[in-house]
Amino acid sequence: MLPHLILTAVSLLNIAHAFPWMHPEYRGEKPNDFGKRNVTEEKRLLGLLDVPAALTATGGLLDGLVGGVAKNIQGSTRVPDAAHPFQAPGPTDQRGPCPGLNALANHGYLPRNGIVTSGEVISAVGTGFNMGADLATLLIFIAVAFGGNLETLTFSLGGEDDRTYSASGIGSKAAGRQFGLDGHSRCEGDISALRRDFFTNNGDNHNAHPDRFKRLIQLAKENGGEFTVEALNKFYAQNAADSIANNPKLFFNSYTIVVILGEYPFIPNFFSNGTYGAGGVANYESISSLLGMSTAADGTICYVPERFPENWYRRATPYGVAELIAGLAPTYLTGPSLTLPNPLGVLQNPAQASQIGCAVYQGLTGGIPASLLGSTNDYASRATELLRKNLLPILPPLYGCDPDQNTLQETSAGGGQYSTSSGSTNTYNICA
Repeated sequence: MLPHLILTAVSLLNIAHAFPWMHPEYRGEKPNDFGKRNVTEEKRLLGLLDVPAALTATGGLLDGLVGGVAKNIQGSTRVPDAAHPFQAPGPTDQRGPCPGLNALANHGYLPRNGIVTSGEVISAVGTGFNMGADLATLLIFIAVAFGGNLETLTFSLGGEDDRTYSASGIGSKAAGRQFGLDGHSRCEGDISALRRDFFTNNGDNHNAHPDRFKRLIQLAKENGGEFTVEALNKFYAQNAADSIANNPKLFFNSYTIVVILGEYPFIPNFFSNGTYGAGGVANYESISSLLGMSTAADGTICYVPERFPENWYRRATPYGVAELIAGLAPTYLTGPSLTLPNPLGVLQNPAQASQIGCAVYQGLTGGIPASLLGSTNDYASRATELLRKNLLPILPPLYGCDPDQNTLQETSAGGGQYSTSSGSTNTYNICA
């Protein structure tokens, strides 16, 4: 089973990385005809008849972004159901850089402790967001191979956690590390939407930042008052420009490029109320709740545990690998020209040339599954062990960088998404 899963996912990954310009023809949505209704009735059904006062008294920040009404929805696509109430994560529950998975865990579609299996995730993302099984398999392959347990296909939604390890064998601590989704340049990558880069943020790549969301709000205002794909692509361009200017260790692996570029169009396509592009709305009420963002009456933005909005309907048609591939090039090309992944990226800026040693080290070790980093049972892990023993002592004096800091991974007992106890020295604006 596992070899077939890996071969399938790798082939999909290679296609997505090598041929992002191969756009499939747009497959027209065929939403259910929800019948003719007046606007007042539609608003009543969607709980938007009266926009909450807190959203209208925000110093103009949210003007034009609230009160939209989804059309052509199907009653069977309403999420969550009564069996999945919201519950904030506890102190040992893992949450990480993926808001969609965090929301699914907060509602119990995934285990609330944030320790999940591949099968559980495929089922949950299908039920909660109508993500295609092919896309879910691709993303889960990345999560398990580079941050999880290859034996049990288990991983943490946040940082490294003892609960993902096996007692012995390939899934044990003796074989390697299971960093979870927080593992930098493995599952998570630089130029994330709402998370700052690992190097420029004291090692915190998993807490969402209100300043990023405020930037996105402004872009939504410029794009019809909704968080459209066009707005998100411009958001990528701004974030990429920031990273290029301020992060001398900006780094992409082929698989993190796919994850990060895919993340931007995911927001409207998965978080809109209803099917995006077929009557669904990507407005503030639907997007902010699933991203964990809240805006106070004075316009202050803070974040809360991610949850499904009231009267929310998932997309009616699956979003899979074909849709992912179609969105990669438009997102990438919206960004700054010559945005190259390291180690090639250092050639763009002579000041970064001293970092090429660390970039090469990351490239060599980042492609090897984390759970094999400490093993000596196969060729790949033996080669990695030689690199760790022979290259690590040389890199700092030769290249002026610390590879341990460059590839540092989050280790957390849980709750890192809503605390500053996981290695970060930053202070975050958490809603009271």
